[in-house]
Amino acid sequence: MPRSYSDRTLKLLWGRSGGRCAIPDCRIELTTDATEYDPIVIIGEIAHVVAASEQGPRGTSLLSVTERNEYDNLILLCQNCHARIDGQPGAYSIARLKEIKAAHEAWVRASLPERGRSRTGWKVLGLEGNHPSP
Repeated sequence: MPRSYSDRTLKLLWGRSGGRCAIPDCRIELTTDATEYDPIVIIGEIAHVVAASEQGPRGTSLLSVTERNEYDNLILLCQNCHARIDGQPGAYSIARLKEIKAAHEAWVRASLPERGRSRTGWKVLGLEGNHPSP
């Protein structure tokens, strides 16, 4: 079954996740830097809380196909965590995945400065001279 996500859904999902895997003991950055020879690689995957189809993990639901592909039913994960949650649906229930997503988004909001102001006491480091990048 083809997956179709609106631009709004994709922006909300990536923005609210901070571009990080939602699993608390992972939280890996979901893109890699470009190299001299290769482009940026996106390693993030969109996972369904309720599966995209009835046959998938956590697939039994009254949600329509459209609702299954909306922001509220999606969670952003790395490839490893996505495989784990789909391979272990008993350990990753719908309720647990919704809790993980909500907690992760709260962590992102608490970790980033609000409108240029931070409650976490960010420090500014000034550099002078040439500093080659790694």
